[in-house]
Amino acid sequence: MTNLDDVEQIEEILARIHAGKKLRKEELTTVASILQEIELQEVGRKLGADDTYLLLSALLREPSWKDERLFERFFDIQDPTTASLVMKKLCSTREGRRNYLERLLNLALGSVWDEDGDLQQDALEFLGEFAIEAKRSDAPDSRRKEVLRFLFDQFDDEDSSKEVKHWSYVAILRAGETPNEELPSRYAIYDFKPENENINWSLVAEIRKELL
Repeated sequence: MTNLDDVEQIEEILARIHAGKKLRKEELTTVASILQEIELQEVGRKLGADDTYLLLSALLREPSWKDERLFERFFDIQDPTTASLVMKKLCSTREGRRNYLERLLNLALGSVWDEDGDLQQDALEFLGEFAIEAKRSDAPDSRRKEVLRFLFDQFDDEDSSKEVKHWSYVAILRAGETPNEELPSRYAIYDFKPENENINWSLVAEIRKELL
């Protein structure tokens, strides 16, 4: 009998997580085995999406568990909450953003299953951080230009929603070294007409020059 088939064992572990109890070493090993075993298309059938999220959360909170290969496959799960959890874990550092840049670019394009765009918004924020780090690096990262071009493509695209334009704009400002405390609220939605004085058009134009 596989771990996935042991419903009682899974329910016991989930109950401990719900109760806020720290999992024992053998339980963490079981969780890792379950997450390694399950195929993404089985999430929702053999194991609920919410339960998958809880098991990943428990493992991600354990500092001693550093198997990124186990976590990174869940970038591809079509559940924005779970994918966002994985992205924030693996891309929360400068090294992580460099290692998973292609993943961030793909997620920042948006997905049909990311209905509220929360995952896309988080990915765009990480791209803004990557761009500023690439500029400040002792060895400038040529991929900054690639990321800036991506952000401007989203910002300039007439088919982009107001939300995507705003998120891309915030990322562009961050790439231009705007301090976090001076960035617009992630919940604000601006009108990007040329006459709108709330938009820092001069900084946008300055950064755009890097693409020439």
